[in-house]
Amino acid sequence: MDALLARFGMRSGEGCVIVTGISTRNCVQSAVTAFSIRDYHVYVPMDCTAQKDEKEILQAFSLFTSFGYRHNVTMTRSDLIKLRPQKVLP
Repeated sequence: MDALLARFGMRSGEGCVIVTGISTRNCVQSAVTAFSIRDYHVYVPMDCTAQKDEKEILQAFSLFTSFGYRHNVTMTRSDLIKLRPQKVLP
């Protein structure tokens, strides 16, 4: 993942990443954690994640807003995210 982000010209502390997925408590949580500790700003559109058990979704969202994540993880809705055009990879 670090190599791919570098190809996009994204650097730790400057880049923004949007994380979505089906398994909020597993895949999404792992991705948010990985990007967060690498100092990327992470956006999690809550309407673009899923989990069989709603309690597990709420546990993951609660974790993302806890002390360790607050400074670089933003919980939002997909319709509030504005994308900027990025350069195309060769």
